[in-house]
Amino acid sequence: MMEIVLFYGAINVIAELIFLGMLPPKPRLAILGAKGGQWALHMTMLLITLWVHWGTISGTMGAFTALIFSFPAVWFAQLLWGFTRVTTNISGQRVRVMRRGIINYSAKEMI
Repeated sequence: MMEIVLFYGAINVIAELIFLGMLPPKPRLAILGAKGGQWALHMTMLLITLWVHWGTISGTMGAFTALIFSFPAVWFAQLLWGFTRVTTNISGQRVRVMRRGIINYSAKEMI
């Protein structure tokens, strides 16, 4: 039963990366850069997985394992695509911080 649970978690990571890859670069990088966006992504994937697998013990355990696997998946997505984050600098101005990933977007695509 444990191998099924781990398999559900691995499949969910692949699905999460595919869903993120389907987004245009600007919203994808914004979601990966905002803590709220990351948590929304984690909870959305958990709720979808719970909805699909509700009623079976292995499915419910797989949904929560998928939630745990979702945290390294977001880290890998940030490493792969990069992220943008809005922050405040010393003078109080809001600035956008960009971190490029392995897949290198132009500055126009990242803003």
